Amino acid sequence: LFTVSESVGDSFIYELLNPAAVSILASTSVNFSWIVNLTNGFLDPGEQLECGLYNKSSLNANYSILFKANITNATFFNQTVTVTADELHWWFVNCTTPLTQSNPISGLSDTRIFEVIADAVYYRYGIGFFDKINFTLNTGDFQLAGDMSIDGGTMFVDSGTNMVGIGTVSPTSKLNVIGNTNITGYTNLGSDAPAIKLKKITGTTDNDSATSVIHDLTSSKILNVDIMVNVGASYFLQNYRTTSDPNHFTFYVTSTNIEIIDVQANVQNVGYKILITYEE
Repeated sequence: LFTVSESVGDSFIYELLNPAAVSILASTSVNFSWIVNLTNGFLDPGEQLECGLYNKSSLNANYSILFKANITNATFFNQTVTVTADELHWWFVNCTTPLTQSNPISGLSDTRIFEVIADAVYYRYGIGFFDKINFTLNTGDFQLAGDMSIDGGTMFVDSGTNMVGIGTVSPTSKLNVIGNTNITGYTNLGSDAPAIKLKKITGTTDNDSATSVIHDLTSSKILNVDIMVNVGASYFLQNYRTTSDPNHFTFYVTSTNIEIIDVQANVQNVGYKILITYEE
């Protein structure tokens, strides 16, 4: 077992040949950097590479650790670790199998935890962020070449077809959504179409020939109004009726209200549904 302890502000470079296991023991309250090169550092299955955070439950210093190694079946943390430092950096280079942690790492809201893995065997190059990404520069572009997948099929960008899938990894249109959508802004459907929203109002008609409904919109922006009244169990009618029809009603729009008028006896004191289409 190889054990190293550091001093405040020190940096170390170690090269270990054929270790059975390595334990680098660190204080939790200093800033330091390690570079560890395990030239032939293969661990047998079930053995643990103990490095820095092993058996530690909290960190309150800035850690920067580089492992340039051939490491197989290595487990890094045997308990939950909370990072209270500003930053924690891990670099793993030339690892023959993915490295795992047996328990989660968590950080405070201002903590940045970085994991950079360059796997020369399987070519799985990538950066993993345990907490959040914080870009401090406001210039330049953030670019990704090739497809992009977020949590499997949660969101998928197909670079070959320039299509985006939400809930699917096989989008068939520019935006292919499997599931419900919720758009709080205006929607523009076509280059010559207005940006529109919909509003639904429900209530009960008055027990006479007229009912006033406040729409709370700018009347000049209203493009269309549809009204249906409930004249029976799951039986709704619109206003396309002759004046002699017992289910007849009509309406007009004012600056503040939708006025339902000429309401015949069958459609008095019944439920109504109003759907308003209005533009931006």
